[in-house]
Amino acid sequence: MRRRSLTTRLTLSHVLVTLAGLAVLGVATLVLVQRSQRAQTLASLSAQARVYAVFAGEVAADTNTLAAIAPTLGRRFSVPADTTVRVFAPNGAVLYASRNDLGAFPSSAALALLPNPLPIQPVTIEGQRRFAAERVIRGAQTLGVVEVSQTAAREQALLQQMLAALVPSAALALLGAALVGHVLARSLVRPLRRLGQVAETIAAGDTTARSQDRSGDEIGKVAAQLNRMADELQSRLAEVERLAAARQEFYRTVSHELRTPLTAIRGTAENLEDDASPEQHDALMTIQSEAARLQRLVEALLSPRDTSMVSNLRRQPVDIAALVADVGRIMQPRAERLGIALSCMSAPNLVVAGDYDRLKQVLLNLLDNALSWTPPGGFVRLAAAQRDGMAQLQVRDSGPGIEPALRERVWERGFTHQAVEPARVAAGQGLGLALVREIVTAHGGNATVLDEPWSSIQVCLPLLDEA
Repeated sequence: MRRRSLTTRLTLSHVLVTLAGLAVLGVATLVLVQRSQRAQTLASLSAQARVYAVFAGEVAADTNTLAAIAPTLGRRFSVPADTTVRVFAPNGAVLYASRNDLGAFPSSAALALLPNPLPIQPVTIEGQRRFAAERVIRGAQTLGVVEVSQTAAREQALLQQMLAALVPSAALALLGAALVGHVLARSLVRPLRRLGQVAETIAAGDTTARSQDRSGDEIGKVAAQLNRMADELQSRLAEVERLAAARQEFYRTVSHELRTPLTAIRGTAENLEDDASPEQHDALMTIQSEAARLQRLVEALLSPRDTSMVSNLRRQPVDIAALVADVGRIMQPRAERLGIALSCMSAPNLVVAGDYDRLKQVLLNLLDNALSWTPPGGFVRLAAAQRDGMAQLQVRDSGPGIEPALRERVWERGFTHQAVEPARVAAGQGLGLALVREIVTAHGGNATVLDEPWSSIQVCLPLLDEA
């Protein structure tokens, strides 16, 4: 559900609060007016009843006389059209009634004043009328009770008039509250919108944008925090630019320093090739090819334009069998010097799309790691085969292997183990295996340590064409 704007929500909140206040005020006003009107009506009726009772007490000598003079009360004193006067005997019998619509029973007000009431019930229309009563006393004797009543129509009419006046007044008040609330909401939201514009400008790259809000309220505090964040960001970006410039200078210096000896190595090997014996010719060819590969790796690694592994790959069809043979030829002399049996085999027609130099670096790192950990008299085997549409390369050795708890951590950059000999850290558990996994992942493959009795690492690469 989409949330309403802050301006709309603030306006609605102001209107609802106003509506609740008007409702409470209106109900309280109506209740107070109703009670006041009822009190006034009862006071007026009580005054009339008192006048009738005093007059009757002075004229009548007994109850029979009271019954005789009761009809004259209405003629002597003006009675409103909606007012009813009744006179009761001490036992509750009706001696006189100006109207006959109330029946023969007294009201609760009159019944409470009767000295000898019969077992009678009060009238049942007291909710629609107001009653007042007074005793007619002669000396110490109660001759009867005078009851005066009036309908509640006047009160109801007054309440209806007030309600008719309150409804349009409340509507106008709500309209005014909506307008005022909208203006107030816009005044509150306006600085927030300006803060949002400043934040968007900073996010777009303009770190010089700042909020001009200097108020001391919560919005001003947020603006100050945003300005501090922008200052810090601008400082960090300046530092990043400085480091980038330093990095580019470093790339230029290191590239120059590395290219010079590599060029010298390749040139010297080429000059020696003409006078070399057949036994030395292969070694010189290896020196030239490896120097050329190292030069290409230097160019890729120290390129200041893009140092990501994926973007630096030079993808082309790579024959895995030729790659395995090339790596085996390079590592065979070292294995012989260490007294380790090295075998490198590959199934035919395994072709992947990748960077030959990077894949060669993977196998050289794996074989170098295996030779470093294998004791003299042991073996190291590199085998490549096809499985499930992937080129599967496995390097096994008869070394101590990798503990199960460390089989994932060995792929982390800079990971070392306290039990690892310092001379073997770089080859076994330093940068080498981490670089292997990064290169293999960049080729869309995976590298894992196999759960086997021997130390075994497997690399899988997607085939370009299935054999």
